[in-house]
Amino acid sequence: MIKMGDRVKAKKSTPRVGGMVGTVVCFEKDSKTDENYGVSFDKFKKGHSLNGELKGNKSGSGWWMNAENLEKASKKIKIVITDNDDRIEAVVKDAKGKKTKMLKYYKRGENFESTYPSLLQQVVNKIESPKLNAKIKITRGDDTFIEGHVYELKDGIFITDFENKIFNEFMKHRTFESMRELKKYFGFLIDFVEVEED
Repeated sequence: MIKMGDRVKAKKSTPRVGGMVGTVVCFEKDSKTDENYGVSFDKFKKGHSLNGELKGNKSGSGWWMNAENLEKASKKIKIVITDNDDRIEAVVKDAKGKKTKMLKYYKRGENFESTYPSLLQQVVNKIESPKLNAKIKITRGDDTFIEGHVYELKDGIFITDFENKIFNEFMKHRTFESMRELKKYFGFLIDFVEVEED
């Protein structure tokens, strides 16, 4: 559901503003049409002020939209790839510069410049792929995963804190896309079952 303050993108088929990104600044619930979301588009100057909602240099950036022609805009990210001799590190940062993920790839004699394009695509695919949201109960544990405890993953990352601080920090940068990937990663150390929600 789209709400006030959301960053949105107009679908490409939308006249005049197709493909443009903007912010929902107002909502006209008494509109006589279904175009009741007031959007201020970033790079649009031939619009209007949305009944006076927009002022100054933004006064021409507004356009009334219906929900069917809007989709949530993807969040901006920054990817920094560094060549560290034996490995390549890819650090993903959000729009505020906060590190959200770090991926490491070990080289096998490849030239950095030649592997860079494919590596960048791998990082983007990893970010955009669906993430696991689940709870698991440990049936055979170890020093880190305590038997009988329930651990939760949200957007592919463990949100349950571990007592081992180093492991805890490491797992904040490791995402899982599926239960199958999780079992493959930890299968030789622990056993677990998925906890079904009521």
